[in-house]
Amino acid sequence: MPTPTSGWSLRSDRTFFDQAARRGSRFFTLYFLPYSGFEAVVVVPKTVAKLATNRNQIKRRLKAILNDIKKTSPHPTMKLVIVVRHPTTTASFTELKTQLLTTLSQL
Repeated sequence: MPTPTSGWSLRSDRTFFDQAARRGSRFFTLYFLPYSGFEAVVVVPKTVAKLATNRNQIKRRLKAILNDIKKTSPHPTMKLVIVVRHPTTTASFTELKTQLLTTLSQL
């Protein structure tokens, strides 16, 4: 099954952060733009988790949540970048999901 991050790259879209709106929460900062489909990128800096295995675990958790959102939401229409903050490393899956859904509902 393709992930929601399959077709879009931040490297090819240099103006994204200049144009995007931003919302913050305890675990991450969301940057988003209206879009005809749904594209998402998860960024986990080394300052948050030094080991690659920990960064990948955080990315996998957030991508699983994004896949659930894509399945349950009728038509999510945005380009989304999730930049992870430090408390995410100790958060449970349900805490992350609740926080992400709450933040997305405020958009």
